[in-house]
Amino acid sequence: ATARENPHALHELLAADPSFGNNKLLLVCDQFEDIFRYPSIETAEFIKLLIASSKPYALASGELSNAIYVVLTLRADFLDDYELFSSLAEEVNKSTYELPGLNREQLHSAIEKPALLFDGTVEPELIVQLLDDADQYQVQLPLLQHALLSLWVKSVDKKLTIFDYFALGGLNHILSNHADQLYEALPKAQQSIAKALFKSLIVTGNKQRTVALRLKLSEVAAFANVSWQEVATVVDVFRQEGQGFLLPAAPVALSPDTLLDIAYYHSIQQWSRLNEWSFEETKAAEHYALLVDNMRNNQNHSAGLLRSPELEVLWQWYEETKPTASWAKRYGGDFNSAIDFLQKSKNTALFKKRALFAGAGIALASIGLLMFNTLSKTDVTPALTVQVAANSTPPSVLPPPLSKIKSPVTAAKIPVSATPETPLLKADAPLKTASISAALSAKEASQPLASQPTVNKKTLSALNKRFPNKMQLLQEYKKLNLTDAEHWHKLGDQLTRQAGLARNHQTHQAINDAAIEAYQKSVDLNADDYKAWFNLGDIYRVRTEAVADAAFKESNRDKAITAYSKVANLYPSSDWAFYYLGALYQQQKKFDSAIENYKKQLANTPKHKFAWHYLASAYQKQNKFKAAIAAYQEDLKINPNNADAKKQLNFLLTH
Repeated sequence: ATARENPHALHELLAADPSFGNNKLLLVCDQFEDIFRYPSIETAEFIKLLIASSKPYALASGELSNAIYVVLTLRADFLDDYELFSSLAEEVNKSTYELPGLNREQLHSAIEKPALLFDGTVEPELIVQLLDDADQYQVQLPLLQHALLSLWVKSVDKKLTIFDYFALGGLNHILSNHADQLYEALPKAQQSIAKALFKSLIVTGNKQRTVALRLKLSEVAAFANVSWQEVATVVDVFRQEGQGFLLPAAPVALSPDTLLDIAYYHSIQQWSRLNEWSFEETKAAEHYALLVDNMRNNQNHSAGLLRSPELEVLWQWYEETKPTASWAKRYGGDFNSAIDFLQKSKNTALFKKRALFAGAGIALASIGLLMFNTLSKTDVTPALTVQVAANSTPPSVLPPPLSKIKSPVTAAKIPVSATPETPLLKADAPLKTASISAALSAKEASQPLASQPTVNKKTLSALNKRFPNKMQLLQEYKKLNLTDAEHWHKLGDQLTRQAGLARNHQTHQAINDAAIEAYQKSVDLNADDYKAWFNLGDIYRVRTEAVADAAFKESNRDKAITAYSKVANLYPSSDWAFYYLGALYQQQKKFDSAIENYKKQLANTPKHKFAWHYLASAYQKQNKFKAAIAAYQEDLKINPNNADAKKQLNFLLTH
């Protein structure tokens, strides 16, 4: 409590201790990147204490206390996170020392000497292979440590061999294979618990890194919707000696209040199954957030019930994942009200659909009566009469050949598509086959699709029905060399919706690649299609948040900026383009450009949901504190429950 009230408390405590004398105090905070896992008021106060302790301080006696030294260690890829605390970033920039990675000789010692200490040996061929793989994959030491531990457990007579190394999967797969082995050995019910366990402990943090949380065992049990004892049984599997995936390590006893954590959470990203779970959880959270947002808009009378396509997407998510209130608790929002809203939207849509079908039934009945009257006046040919006699069927039941029907519709004009499921209709097909939906004319059906010089709307409609998988439809459009920008745009929309339903990251990525290709075709054919440009920007922007590769992120960020800039030029009153440009420039630390675009967005939409908040953040990065305070105040007028805005505003006003 003293340290919270007075950031110079350490200086004063040391000065008040006669035994300390002229000694020096060195404070070492190892793995300091962990502090960014728990940003809070307490975090800010702790950082303030460290900064104040590291500086000379005038005591009440008049003496200058200069006895405290502070050393922080953290991973280099977290250096930018210091900017979350401007005062800390300023101090760190004054004295930063980047430790070089281990050279080959040092890595050699790190691989071999631990085994030698316990009377073991490492094959020279294995050492060379590990050194080469460590250099190729740029692995972190914890991953190397896990590989060596796995080899030690598998070894015979304490000899680590290259044969065992490849049998375990090599450095880039050894952790993933090991974790899969433990998971797959569990009964099915415990596999579900393990999935929920790791989902609860891993989240996507700042800059889309995998970040581990520390949760009480009881909190994980609530997330998994099972008892804490059932979770504890699964936790024990992943924390036994030689496993090392979870903390606390065995044999520490577990209780409902035990804090669970990921061991070496930076390296666990090698576990491919966990990456799939993380992707699923991210998508589930996005769907839930979309549902809650729509529900709130409905409650505020600014929007109605859910409609297509959002309704289909959210209902499929609900049916497949079966979310619970315990799961939703971590994401906030009124879960029960949100599900009621979803159910009400679904019921309303079903009611409208049934009403539509009822109306269509009446219309079809009327058409049927009209056709019956027409047919009753039509002569039956002798050929048909013979067929009827052979089948002992009353003549009034069977319709005549199409060629004898006195109607504008003739066999040659009935468009059909020749597929194994729907063979091409013959000229003497009965009238009931005319209800088959198709779009190729007889002339078009006689030649390959790719050779057709023009593509009419019926052809495109038929293709859409023949290829519900829009990835295949993309290939058909390419064969046709389609030059209709509107249909390329529609295909991009269809692919984007299909990507939203993808159940794994690889499929999602592949479908988005196809959507990009479709939208690009649209803007190549019609450069003024600002909606296609906007959708391109959206896909590229999301990719900057969903991948870890720095070069890939930057490339997609540049493409997103290009696309949104097109939108800004073509449609300057856009509700979102300038905001996204501001956010992307802010990620690039181009704060002047970010501020300029946030202001343009606010000129269009003064009550924009996010623009004031991030405008304030950009001002804060530039140390323009008065402007930041004013922007945070505007943000809170629009979002009065924004906890982060309240925290930042309080910090600025009190410091």
